[in-house]
Amino acid sequence: MRSFVSLLFVFSWLAVGCASGGGSDRDAGRDATVGVDAGLPTQDTGISTPDTGTPGEDGGGTEEDGGGTPGEDGGSPGEDGGSPGEDGGTDGGVDGGTDAGGTDAGPSCPGGCDDGVACTVDRCTAGGCTNTADDSLCVAPQTCNATLGCRDASCAESPCRLVSPQCGCPSGEGCYLTTMDTRVCAPAGTSTEGQACTADICAAGLICIDVSETATEVPVCKRFCTSDANCTAGPGSRCVATIGSAGTQICSSNCDVVTQTGCPGDASCSIYETMTGTRLTDCSGPVGGGGQNAACIDDTGCQRGFACINVGSTASPDNRCLRWCRRSAPTSSCPGITSCARLGDAPGLVFNGAEYGVCF
Repeated sequence: MRSFVSLLFVFSWLAVGCASGGGSDRDAGRDATVGVDAGLPTQDTGISTPDTGTPGEDGGGTEEDGGGTPGEDGGSPGEDGGSPGEDGGTDGGVDGGTDAGGTDAGPSCPGGCDDGVACTVDRCTAGGCTNTADDSLCVAPQTCNATLGCRDASCAESPCRLVSPQCGCPSGEGCYLTTMDTRVCAPAGTSTEGQACTADICAAGLICIDVSETATEVPVCKRFCTSDANCTAGPGSRCVATIGSAGTQICSSNCDVVTQTGCPGDASCSIYETMTGTRLTDCSGPVGGGGQNAACIDDTGCQRGFACINVGSTASPDNRCLRWCRRSAPTSSCPGITSCARLGDAPGLVFNGAEYGVCF
């Protein structure tokens, strides 16, 4: 049998819904390069919070001239010493140019002044709009950015930080990436690392990535990282994958090849080795139907907990689905099968202090 050799993780940037971009680059029997396609869903770039005021309410609107009913004060309606609404006082329908945070209803700014930023005070003055940032409308320690809204002024990354602990976004929001490699703040989801996902349900600090090796989507929440220290899910999680043109990195998924915990139901866990010799675990999919000793082309033809292994030779390959097992517990790992075979030469495939093989 061939041993597991170096795998190069290559993630591509795709559109909304984690759409897969193509098939698998794994050949039969675990070739040296695996191109796991990773689709990044678009986060909503149009996050806009309405202003605090009510559009169109300027405090009045009835033209009262301080006297009786219009037209009953000694002149024609509205002709009591001035133009209608100009009877020596301030007309109730013109508010002097200040609205309540919404759209001005007065004639001097017919288009309104609402800029859609919740922490700005919007005014119509002398026929023009002003939108002034007001820090008091934000929750400390956030301050008001007249364009972006409430932001954490202490955040060193603009407009926000992707890697946990995140900063730069309002409470209840997370920092995410769009398919254009742009950072945006958006409402945080609740799905945790390693769970199945859609475009907008991963928790803050995570992103929905398609780990499928075929055209069938297999989206999984993965963690942003800049080093292995950020990958805290377990020993199998390493900062090895890159997405987007800016080189944003994500962690591999910590999972167990024998119990298949750590991956969603439509993905399976495997052990990999990078080009530099670092061993890790990750999820890939979709999951096939092949059980023990079933013929296969690659892992997608096998059930969860099985690997597609060449039990023949390079000249005459014979690829079979074989169950993962721990060599330290061959009987429990291989139900009904007595041998947990070593993968490659001694010391075999050792990961996190345990040697793994396949039932054969």
